[in-house]
Amino acid sequence: MLSQTQAMLISLGLEAPCVLGLGWARRWMPKSQLPGWFLAAIAATLVTHPFAWDFSVTHTPDLTPGGKAMRIEAAVVLAESLIYTLGLRISPARGFTLALVANAVSFGVGLVL
Repeated sequence: MLSQTQAMLISLGLEAPCVLGLGWARRWMPKSQLPGWFLAAIAATLVTHPFAWDFSVTHTPDLTPGGKAMRIEAAVVLAESLIYTLGLRISPARGFTLALVANAVSFGVGLVL
């Protein structure tokens, strides 16, 4: 099993490239804004990951693992979409898409590990 630090480093290594890649591919991110987008991606993961980790260990023990994961991931996607929307000054739909794609990739890799 991964430690919290290992899991966070993996999340950072997966989610930031997803955000930057999607922003670049969809032409939502002007090249001049790359540093800001990178910082927003790192900040979003650093803000949400500790809460998600704690909740996965200590909260809602009566839920199935799948139910718990869905509840936690939904909250993380909503929180991160707000960070992207406000921090990058993009539409809520784009912020939500960034958060959803980045977290889906991270969650999928986490299942494999």
